[in-house]
Amino acid sequence: MKGRAEVFRLKSQVDDVFQQVQQIEPGELELRSHFARYLAIRVSGFTEKSIQELAMQCARRMSGGQALSYSLARLDRSRNPNLDSILSLVGDFDPTWRAELESFIQDEHKAAIGTVVAQRNLLAHGGMTSLTYASVAVHYALIWEVIEFLMERFDPRPRV
Repeated sequence: MKGRAEVFRLKSQVDDVFQQVQQIEPGELELRSHFARYLAIRVSGFTEKSIQELAMQCARRMSGGQALSYSLARLDRSRNPNLDSILSLVGDFDPTWRAELESFIQDEHKAAIGTVVAQRNLLAHGGMTSLTYASVAVHYALIWEVIEFLMERFDPRPRV
C-alpha cells in the first residue's frame, strides 16, 4: 500500500490498540499506564511514518526517473518529526502548502506532536513518563487533524 491507503492502514493499527485499552477495567491503573506509554510510542511512529509516506507518494505522483529515485532515497531517512521539520518538508514541496499549514496549525497541534515525540524519546532512553491514556488520545486526535490536512495536499482523493 502507498500514500493515503498506507496512512489509513497505519491508523487502523493504532486505533486497534486504543480499542484494546478501552477494554481494560478502569481500576487497572498500572496496566492502563503501561499502555499509555506504549501508545505514545505508537502514535509518534504513526506520525513519522504517515508524514514520510505521504511525502513519498507526492514524489511518486509528481516525478519520475532519477528525480523520483533521489527523492525517495532522501525521504526514506526517517527522523523524529517536529513542527519545524514538518513545515520545512512541506515547504520544500510547495511554499503555498507551508503557508496553509502554518495557518492551520494551532498551539494544541504543535504541543501534541512535540509531546508524543519527546515522550517516545524519553521512554526509548530509559526514562519514565506520567502520560495518561486520555492525554495520549487527545494528542492522537490532534495529530490526526494534521495528517488529514497533509493528506489532502500530498495525496488528494481522486476527483469524481
